[in-house]
Order: sequence, then structure tokens, then C-alpha cells
Amino acid sequence: AFENCSGLTSIEIPGSVTSIGVGAFEGCSGLTSITVNSGNRVYDSREGCNAIIKTHTNTLYVACKSTVIPDDVKVIASHAFMSLIFAPVPEEPLELVIPKSVEVIESQAFAGCRSFKKITFSEGLKSIGYWAFNATLLESVVIPASVNDIDPRAFNRCDSLKVIKVKKGN
Repeated sequence: AFENCSGLTSIEIPGSVTSIGVGAFEGCSGLTSITVNSGNRVYDSREGCNAIIKTHTNTLYVACKSTVIPDDVKVIASHAFMSLIFAPVPEEPLELVIPKSVEVIESQAFAGCRSFKKITFSEGLKSIGYWAFNATLLESVVIPASVNDIDPRAFNRCDSLKVIKVKKGN
């Protein structure tokens, strides 16, 4: 719907929206503010997180470079960070902390996202999907002991990745 609208800096999802297509904000690299009207029964943007979350499933569905993942999110959806796919590499790379409530990172959740060099995974994460971090600029990864399923292509084409540590228990 808004693919490659790099000039788009903020969005507000009204209460009447009940469906948002996967990749609706793909390539919207200027996006820094995401809010959902409090009357929306399907989505929310709790705690000023700058993301769209499917309320019933606690799934982070759409994110941007200023997203802070709330502590009760359980799933990072496929293509969630697609707004950053064509974003220029920042001079000061961003860091992202995945809270312990997140159990699943779905396929291609961060694919092509070059904004993060460091993502901290917390204990509680159980599964990392197909191409979840494909073609990112991650430099090192520490896999928590709680992870029991990593797709073999989860870190495909991560040319900057130099270190992968797997904590005991995996």
C-alpha cells in the first residue's frame, strides 16, 4: 500500500482498520512514529512502542527504526521490520533488545534490515524462522539456551556476521 514511501515519517492507524497486509510499509525508511487509535479492536501501539501490534496474539506486526518492543510481545511477525529494508546504513548503528516475552521470530522478520549491527536476544526465545535475519549487517549473535529451533537459513547472506555464540542447553 505504501511501499517505498521513504518520505513517510509517521502513521496513525484509525480505529476502523481491521486488516493490514504483509509488507504494507515495506521500504518506508523514514518512518519513525507509528500509533494506533485507542479505539482499534484489532491492533494497538501500546506503551508508545512505535509499532503495530496485533492485540489478541501479542504479535509485533509492523515496526520502524524507533520501535521499542514491549515486554509482553510474544511473536515478531514475518516481515515486521520491512520498513527498514532499503534504509541507508546509519552512521551510528542501532541496537535492539528482544525482550524475554518474545518466543518466536518468524521468517524474514528482519530480512534486508541494515539498520542494526547488534540485536540482543533474551532467554525465552524458542524459535528463529527462515531467513529471519537474511542479508542484515549483524556482526555477532548470542543464541540463548532457550532456543530449540533455528532454521538453517536464519542468518543467510549475513556477510558481516563474524561470531555466533550458542549458550549451553541448545
